[in-house]
Amino acid sequence: MKNLLLVILIFIPFLSTAQTEFAPIGAEWHYKSFMGWLGEGVTHVQVVGDTLIDGQLCKKLHTKNRAGTNELNYNQFIFQRGDSVFMKLPHDYFLFKNKMMVGDTLNFPLLSTPNNKFRVEYDSTLILNGIQVKKYTLKQIETTFDFTVDIYDKFGPEYGFVDEWLGSPWDGNDHFLRCYQDDNFTQINLSNEDCDDGLTAASEKLKDKYLGVFPNPATEELNISLPVNFPPIQSIVFNNVSGAECFIDATNNQIDIRSLPAGFYIGRVRAGNEVYFIKFIKQ
Repeated sequence: MKNLLLVILIFIPFLSTAQTEFAPIGAEWHYKSFMGWLGEGVTHVQVVGDTLIDGQLCKKLHTKNRAGTNELNYNQFIFQRGDSVFMKLPHDYFLFKNKMMVGDTLNFPLLSTPNNKFRVEYDSTLILNGIQVKKYTLKQIETTFDFTVDIYDKFGPEYGFVDEWLGSPWDGNDHFLRCYQDDNFTQINLSNEDCDDGLTAASEKLKDKYLGVFPNPATEELNISLPVNFPPIQSIVFNNVSGAECFIDATNNQIDIRSLPAGFYIGRVRAGNEVYFIKFIKQ
């Protein structure tokens, strides 16, 4: 009997510290979003599978941003290490952490502000569909900006992943979590709006407006793949994920991007009487 009790006491700590899988395959998020120059819309994120990158097993997230008749699609790759979630860009960048404690200080290296430090101000426990969900409220510290973000231990940040909420906090909140679901968690709605309100397929015409780029991610030079008989490029304007415009003197398909800060960008390429789109990650 004593031996049995000893085994139970040893096993209990392992139960209490067991890692909960974040973002299982099939998990879905719906956000109401404001996507800079695209305007108000909806962002849908879904885990579509696992993939191996540099020996690290990652979750592949397909993201669809929809605003009016404009639709932008791209993939992100995340992985979990203990209670922390990272993004592969291809370097490992910390995104957020589950199982935090009040007073914990976290650094977000991809935050596009001079100060990337946040402190857990308080936490609360929600009962959603009969399941306990921990919500942590973090506040940016050592700065004049009064910016806070809520992070759920099962859903992640309420403003989405790296290229959504880690944009420019001083611009305000650009994404708002509407719904979440996975195979083990029945869909919940955290707002009074339908999960996919406004999320529809883009027009066939818009699909012809996307131009390929390489390499992607890029560090110094970005090349645009142009179709045969493509009209001369008149101008290119880049927007970061918060909508801020970044002007670069570029009138051909080889672009010097060394002056751009690291992050995700959408470019508008004006050629002839048309506007085309590119998207890429600057490392």
